[in-house]
This record gives sequence, C-alpha cells and structure tokens, in this order.
Amino acid sequence: QYKAQIRFIIPFDTPEQGQVPLRLKDPVVDIPTTDDSAWLYYENENWVYNKLNIALSQNVDCGPIGVTPTKYPVVVKPIYNMFGGGVEARKINSSKELETCRHPGCLWMKWIEGIHLSHDIIVLNGVPLWSITFKGYPIGNGMFDYWEVSIPKNSIILYVYDWIKKHLKNYTGCICLETIGQEPTTIIEVHLRMGDVDRL
Repeated sequence: QYKAQIRFIIPFDTPEQGQVPLRLKDPVVDIPTTDDSAWLYYENENWVYNKLNIALSQNVDCGPIGVTPTKYPVVVKPIYNMFGGGVEARKINSSKELETCRHPGCLWMKWIEGIHLSHDIIVLNGVPLWSITFKGYPIGNGMFDYWEVSIPKNSIILYVYDWIKKHLKNYTGCICLETIGQEPTTIIEVHLRMGDVDRL
C-alpha cells in the first residue's frame, strides 16, 4: 500500500550521454508515495531522512543542538521530519535567540538564501536517468503557496546527479531532493519517493 509503480520503457537521456538514448528492458519498480512507506521499503537508503547527514555529506556548516554555531544566522529544524512542510524549522539570528530553542533531536545549519527548488528524479542502480524540477513560492514557516515546473541551471542538476551517484550507488526508484541557492546550490532534504511529479 501507499505505492505507485513505474515502468522503465521510455528512452532517457543523461548529461554524460548527450543525445544517445538509454533503452531498458521494461523493469517494473514499486515507488513509495509517502515518506513512512519509503522508510520501510528502502532499509539501506533511509539514512537520507537524517538532515544532519545530508548537510554533513556536503560539508555544510552544521551540528546537533548542543553544539554551538560559530556564525549566524542559522536554521534550526528537526533532524528527522517525516511529516514535511518545514515542521518546527526556524531562522535563528544570534546565540541569545538560540537559547530559546535548544530542543533535543534538532540540528542547526548555515542559513542559505536563494531560490528553493524540488527535483523529482528517476534513478536506476544509482544512475539518474530523468528529472523534472519545480520552483516553490514560499508563504513563510517552511510552507509554500504553490509549486510550478521550472528549468534549473545545468550546474544545479549536475550537482544533484553527482550527489546521487556518490551516495546512493545501489538505489533504484524515484527520489525527491530539495535545494536552495544556485551557485553554489545546497541539498537540504532528500525523500525516497515522488515529490510533485505524480500530481501533474
């Protein structure tokens, strides 16, 4: 339950292959559509739901609550959030302000400005085959008014693809990654499910 199926029957292009299509032999893969089902389904990859791991994998300035940041502002949020919607995320501008939200189970990381994108990517054995990107229009407190299809800079897609190939070498399925900023971009969340592509 809570799964869709995806059938790899169409040709895909990857940045490395240019215009050469990659044809597959019609494998069918179950794709979880919720984070709780994805957590159970992908036991070897569900470490990506740990946002501290995601930040550390990119050498982003971060730490668990209890470790003091050296620069501000930072964002504080739960290390795990299976509910989405930026639950309990907040911008912290000073050490004094940080004292008001020292909650166990949270992390802080460098505050990142810029465009907020969500990427739905189809992956086969750790290789990204196809993607679609959505731009979010925020209304505050980690919430968004709506998302629209967007064409990101090629450098963003290459960065995301390289991260997947490095950290999810055996993964097959759909993955949703959220990024902020453009040059450079930073991955802030990873979900082992569809993001918005199933709503098109």
